Amino acid sequence: MRILEILRPITCSIPNYDGTVVEPREGQLLSRRLSSGRAKVWSYPLDRRTHGAAWKEFIETSKVTTEYK
Repeated sequence: MRILEILRPITCSIPNYDGTVVEPREGQLLSRRLSSGRAKVWSYPLDRRTHGAAWKEFIETSKVTTEYK
């Protein structure tokens, strides 16, 4: 998920939060922090999920195409 615009300042409401989810920045992809401390883009690989095929089919059939003249 790409963060397009932050409408309100982001504040953490969890005491002693460990920073697993990297603070979102406009224009960046949502990331999570690995145990090594390195940030990794958060992903959801459909081919490795129980209902992945159904989600993939839903996404493919719901795409909106625009023709330019």
